[in-house]
Amino acid sequence: MMIKIRYCGWYGLIASLWLIFAACPLVSNQEKTLEIAFPLLPAAWQETLGNAAWCVQWMNREGKRESLSFPVGTATATIPWDFSWGTPLWAYPYWPDRSIPAGMVHPAGAIFPLELELSSGRIVLSWPGGVAATLYEALLRYGMGVSYRPECFNWPRFCELLSEYLSGGVIGDPWNVDWEAVAQKTVRSGFTSRYLKEAPSERRALSLPPDVPPARWVSDSPFGLSLFLVPGASSEISCYPWVDRLLSPYGILNYSQQGLVYCSLPVF
Repeated sequence: MMIKIRYCGWYGLIASLWLIFAACPLVSNQEKTLEIAFPLLPAAWQETLGNAAWCVQWMNREGKRESLSFPVGTATATIPWDFSWGTPLWAYPYWPDRSIPAGMVHPAGAIFPLELELSSGRIVLSWPGGVAATLYEALLRYGMGVSYRPECFNWPRFCELLSEYLSGGVIGDPWNVDWEAVAQKTVRSGFTSRYLKEAPSERRALSLPPDVPPARWVSDSPFGLSLFLVPGASSEISCYPWVDRLLSPYGILNYSQQGLVYCSLPVF
């Protein structure tokens, strides 16, 4: 069944949320700050790589990303905010003690003020929210110069549909969807559920250096599966046009349809 998402209803909803948020006494208009809550790390990341620090990024009024970093163990944080409504927000986990920088794994996120808790005045980030924030930015980029407003897209319905597809097994990992292509199609002719499908991939054999110990490797996606890899053993993985990663305490394996590159990490 094809589901087509329309824009007009979300415009009124997000405008109403913005008015409520602007009047909320829990938010300081003088300090212009916003409290955010980080999600729990996926169990595979936690068990394999340990606790993470966070790099938070958001889009300012000029359409540029700004960022702040928070140390390992941070559960909530406060960021400066200009209160633009319909704004994407990302939170990238990273592991400074393992020399794994921000950007090696996919982010959590939110779209302001969709995930705003009116009772507390804070934004609760989620892993599906990182997907929505990334699509938002792509829609904004491809919609430049046309009569299109990505903040008017029906984000509540999109997030609901994404959740339904994940729980129903229609898509196993939303980061295997080509969101750049989805944004281009949406700008041209609107969004339909037919776009929520895995991009074409190729199976490619994995190869690790012989001196790497056998270990558990985790996907760069919070929705992905982990693998126990042994150098010399036969393993395959699906590769896409973009770069994906597998991470372990010993190294990072970057791979795509163009090839594989292994980068070692300091061992403590």
